[in-house]
Amino acid sequence: MSVVNVRRNAVNFDDSFVRDVIKFGGADLKVCMQCSICTVVCPLSPDSNPFPRKEMIWSQWGLKENLLRDPDIWMCQECGECSKQCPRNAKPGSVMTALRTVTVSHYSWPRFMGRAFRNWWFLPVFTLVPIVLFILVYYAFKLSIPASGPVYFSSFIPYNLVDAAGIIVGIFAIFSLGYGSWRYYREISAENKSRKKFIPSAASTLATVLLHTRFSKCISNHNRYYSHILIFYGFIALLLATFIGALEIHVFGFKHLLLFGVQNIIGDLGLILILPGILIAVVNRASSKVPKKETYYDWYFLALLALVVITGFALELLRAADSVSAYYVYASHLILVFMLIAYSPYSKFAHVFYRFFALTYLESIGRIPTQEIA
Repeated sequence: MSVVNVRRNAVNFDDSFVRDVIKFGGADLKVCMQCSICTVVCPLSPDSNPFPRKEMIWSQWGLKENLLRDPDIWMCQECGECSKQCPRNAKPGSVMTALRTVTVSHYSWPRFMGRAFRNWWFLPVFTLVPIVLFILVYYAFKLSIPASGPVYFSSFIPYNLVDAAGIIVGIFAIFSLGYGSWRYYREISAENKSRKKFIPSAASTLATVLLHTRFSKCISNHNRYYSHILIFYGFIALLLATFIGALEIHVFGFKHLLLFGVQNIIGDLGLILILPGILIAVVNRASSKVPKKETYYDWYFLALLALVVITGFALELLRAADSVSAYYVYASHLILVFMLIAYSPYSKFAHVFYRFFALTYLESIGRIPTQEIA
């Protein structure tokens, strides 16, 4: 039995699945001639049953069931070495990216959200939802923007209201992310008794993810390592700043968040990490020697995170200047944060969770990159 749990007893061709892979990044899938150069040059591919050649074959054949249970797609860090060396320019790295997109949308909860979110024409609807909700809350609670005086955001929207909304949205996002990624883990581990090793394997995988250990081993496109690790830890800093802000208000009894308090300092640190990370990512994509088909899905999380960080920094400046315009920026910032959190189970943010569960399973069965065997 294969360690990647493929079903070999039947071939069920799914043409719609092939179209999805092509649509979401694998545009050159069908020019692949199965030469296997991609598996040879990949620094992360294991010796036995290596990738991405088998994924290219399965994608061409439309073997949906095999691919939706294939954890190897998460071993790939899309460094681009396979695409760079491909003699037919089939871009195996882009196909692997498309497979991850399709996999997340398949296991997402609720599933219709995952399927809708990967198509750009639903973006106006997803954007309109928090705007309408904000307007409803504004009138339902009879909120108003202060005309003058020192800028305190609680004078516009009470912190209790903001935090209550944040808790509701956060619980939905955590449940959706956890349920979807756990469903995925159950599927890929169904034919192996690996769940007994889940905790030690998860601990080892967590260290790998936190240090970006395998990401750092990519030969080509090494700048992606720097952009990812900066954004990763910058985002953690923003979450920590949010948590500290809640403590200051609800535990320590602060009436207003301090302009130069611990929360803002840590938030600024997150900004200092995230903005260079985003800049590196944008420059890296624009100057890549291996052109790939970029979709709106590839840019959504990056662009939204940039807007959240920029509006957050603008709030600090406008509040320090006691400008009434800070309240309008604050409203925009809250809407953007809603979109970032509520839709995280369907964006590239979700990849962190799916990758974690896939690598945990692979760790539990001893399936690791060739260079880690020695």
